[in-house]
Amino acid sequence: MQREPRASIRRLFELPREPTLDEKLQHISFHFWDDDEPADVAWNFTIYEGDDLIDVLQSYAFGMGRDTDDEYACAFQRFVTKLAVQELLLDNQKA
Repeated sequence: MQREPRASIRRLFELPREPTLDEKLQHISFHFWDDDEPADVAWNFTIYEGDDLIDVLQSYAFGMGRDTDDEYACAFQRFVTKLAVQELLLDNQKA
């Protein structure tokens, strides 16, 4: 995904606790596109290195609540739901 330099960066949540000296952080950004054009919104998420990415993204998505007026929140929640379903399907195929 291309980076849009004009996108406003919006950090949604603070970390639940300060990392210890031996914990490393990862930063994941979601850049939203509208009809093949970069939108003016990008969200940064911080996770602890080694945490399950889908679990962390699900917790962020759940924390957004059910605000159907926010098109970006709805799009992010749908995306995370699709990731979780795909992970479940892959796990079932392995079994």
